[in-house]
Amino acid sequence: MDSQVINSTSETNKNLQTEKSNQQDLSAHQHTIPGWPELFQLFDETAAECKLLARALNLVRENMRDAKKPEWLSSGEVIQILHISKRTLQNYRNAGIITFKKLKGKIYYRRSDLMTLLNS
Repeated sequence: MDSQVINSTSETNKNLQTEKSNQQDLSAHQHTIPGWPELFQLFDETAAECKLLARALNLVRENMRDAKKPEWLSSGEVIQILHISKRTLQNYRNAGIITFKKLKGKIYYRRSDLMTLLNS
């Protein structure tokens, strides 16, 4: 078993040395190969576009998660989200800072209104 570990480590070291040698060969010849700088520039541009695409995809995923959440929130949920007391929430309602609807004696708040309040 020890010989397998040694062989594996030895092979890994050889692979790393070969890869390093290949990189050195490429960098040594990059100025002599026609079109090489343009190829690197194209690669960098493509990598930057991929990063932007990944960010956009993450935003879409977040929006999809938000879309699955209920549109209306209870007072308890709003208190947890805003980290405020019941009385502060009452004060916000009285001052018109946050809009609400009352249904069968229970007060509900629209998620989009709450997000607008948080972003302002």
